[in-house]
Amino acid sequence: IEDVSRYYFECNPYLVGAVAFHTKPKNIETFDNAERHRSAQFYHYDGSHLKFLKFFIFFNNINDVNDGAHSFIEGSHESNLKLPLDKKDFEEAGLRRLNNGFYTGNVKDNWISKNYSKKQILNFCYPAGTLIIENTSGFHKANNCITKSRDMLCLSTSISALTPNNYTR
Repeated sequence: IEDVSRYYFECNPYLVGAVAFHTKPKNIETFDNAERHRSAQFYHYDGSHLKFLKFFIFFNNINDVNDGAHSFIEGSHESNLKLPLDKKDFEEAGLRRLNNGFYTGNVKDNWISKNYSKKQILNFCYPAGTLIIENTSGFHKANNCITKSRDMLCLSTSISALTPNNYTR
């Protein structure tokens, strides 16, 4: 993980997070939007003053999207990230208005399907032991576990996006 992160960032990264998840199966109809937000089941991106590389390690077979597959929108990260301009294209849960007047937060599925091709929407179905390495500045989400439980580990490495080259006098 350290070697991959160092290669990707071209500098020494930091391990900034380690989270283990055990997700029990639950019918999506019983979730309210706040619970879906807390469970990362809306398309979102990880954005802040840090650059992240996340390592998702799955301990169960994910044979179908309903087993809790991970989804990512190919080509939506970093400078390619585009956000909706209209507040109605965001879910209320997690919605924030930025200082520049734009909105950010969880993006509705119908906006994603209108702005990205089906080929760009990647749903990862994989055997136990699979490792997904992802720049999470792109749109991604966890899918609900409907058919069975999902166990996974997420390790996050990061560097500061603020370097001496970004400073102005």
